[in-house]
Amino acid sequence: FLVSNTSFYDLVAFDDILIMKSNFIVYRNILPALKMEQFQVAIPGNDKTLGKKEVVSELIQNPMVVEKLGLPTSPVNDGEDAHNVDIFQLRCSAITMNFLEYLIECDLITDDGHMRGCMDEDIDGIVVQDKLRKYLAHADVSNSSIPNDVIEEFLFHLLRIVVVGGAMCQAEYEFTEYMEATKSMYKDLVRIRRKSDGGIIISSKVFHVDPNGRNMGVFHRESVHNRFYAVVNEGKEEFIVNFVYVPYIPFW
Repeated sequence: FLVSNTSFYDLVAFDDILIMKSNFIVYRNILPALKMEQFQVAIPGNDKTLGKKEVVSELIQNPMVVEKLGLPTSPVNDGEDAHNVDIFQLRCSAITMNFLEYLIECDLITDDGHMRGCMDEDIDGIVVQDKLRKYLAHADVSNSSIPNDVIEEFLFHLLRIVVVGGAMCQAEYEFTEYMEATKSMYKDLVRIRRKSDGGIIISSKVFHVDPNGRNMGVFHRESVHNRFYAVVNEGKEEFIVNFVYVPYIPFW
C-alpha cells in the first residue's frame, strides 16, 4: 500500500515477508510478541544524503509502521520531536557465530553445547533456569570476558532475543536450537555481498531503539526485556528497512 503525506518519503509495506514461525520460536514463547516486518522507503529525487538513523526515527511514527508492528497508537506525543529518541547503531559484521567460544570460557555453556544450569531466579518477570539465559536477561550484559565489539554485534542481540524468550517459555538444555534459530533470523534480515576477492561482507546498517532511554513510548510497558531493531539495506533508489520488534508481555 502506498502511503502519502509523509515528511520525506513514500512508504510501501510487504506483508509477512519476515515472519519467523518455526516451532522453536513458538516454543520459546517469543510469538505472538515478535514482529518482523519489511518496508520499502522510496526517497524523492534519490536523495541519499538523508541519514539512515533519521529515516528510522521517522518510520517508527508512520501510521502504517505503527499498525503493522502493533506499536502504541500514538508513540509520539504532540509537540515531540520524532528525532528526540535514543537510537544507536550496532555493529553488523559477523559472518560466523564465533562468540560461542566466549560463552564456553564464561562457563555459560559446556564444551559440548549443553546449558549450564542454575537456581531458578525471577529477572523482571522472566524466570531463568540456566546461566546463559540469566546472563542475557539482565539489562547490563557487559562482561570482562566477552569483548564489547562482540556484545555490540547485531547477531549477539538476536541470540539474546531467542535465548531469553518470553515470560512463559520453558528451560532448554541444548545450545544448538538457539544457534540455528538465531542464524536463520540473521540470514533473513541482513544483506550479504561478495567482494571481488571472493570474500563476504555485510552491507546492512542496524539501529537499536534503546528500551531504557528516550523511546517515544514505542513500547506498551516499560521492561528491560523490550527489544526494537531496524535493519537498513540501501538500494539504488530506495531503502529496504526490516524491523524486529519484541515488546515484553508479562505472564500475569
